[in-house]
Amino acid sequence: MHKKVLLLTTTRRGQFTGTAHEQNLLRACEALANENTRYFAAAVDDISIQVKDGVVAIQDLRNGYDLTAYALVHFLNVHFARDHFMAVALYLNHHKITWVCESDVQGTAFSKISQMVLFALGDIPVPDTLAVWDNAGHLEAAQKFVQPPFIMKSNDGTKGLNNHLVKNWDEYTAILKDGERRAYILQPFLPNDGDFRFLYLGDEQLAFHRRAASDDTHLNNSTQGGQGTMIPLADCNPEHLELARRTMEVFGREIGGVDILVDKQTGKPYVLEVNHTPAIFSGLFQREKIAKYAAFVQAKIKDVS
Repeated sequence: MHKKVLLLTTTRRGQFTGTAHEQNLLRACEALANENTRYFAAAVDDISIQVKDGVVAIQDLRNGYDLTAYALVHFLNVHFARDHFMAVALYLNHHKITWVCESDVQGTAFSKISQMVLFALGDIPVPDTLAVWDNAGHLEAAQKFVQPPFIMKSNDGTKGLNNHLVKNWDEYTAILKDGERRAYILQPFLPNDGDFRFLYLGDEQLAFHRRAASDDTHLNNSTQGGQGTMIPLADCNPEHLELARRTMEVFGREIGGVDILVDKQTGKPYVLEVNHTPAIFSGLFQREKIAKYAAFVQAKIKDVS
């Protein structure tokens, strides 16, 4: 049986089909093909990335294969959609599939889809998640994956910006067409009484509970008017503390804010994300955060002196 090779690319504005770049790659795929190897081309927005019940699946919608069907994947133009390529790289590594251009995606999983894949592969519970772009293939996948109301977030959004509670598919389509943020993730809406932020500064920790300012919004972020309460670590649910600790271990950084939401119907906690630049010097509880930061710095200085 012949082996399959995927040339996975992207472009600055996400347009691939019908471009000279596409035609060049398709001609290359045809010229390179032999009795042992077949070549395929796709753009990153042709790729479906999903986490469902803790299981990651990534499919090439353009050519109709799961990425595990390929013997090798060659990454092209990674810098235009690095987070999605990182999610793909994590999946390929997990399944021991060879890929080219490793240095292009080294580093921290900064944005949403790569974090969801990273944590799910590390047995950290995360909400079911689907990465979407504004094309018909993703609309069909989205309608199979989740039903309104659901959460729709810009993949690189911060501070609760461009984060929507979508009530119907017309709203979904309108959001995709609004502006140039074309990469989103979808997650089911989980009923909750707010979320928890566990701030890590090395061995120093703080815990907060955050709640939306009113019933008119689903956003618990303090930057969106959410109210915050500090919780002594001794009063925290041990399961949540252990989940936050394991998340930071998988994340592989000393500083981060682990956001955990508890489904109030099932009682199950989910990691929403790790904020890799948590508001240490701003926002709520500045005095307490700065004190913990000072202790962290002193410990680091002591370690190197």
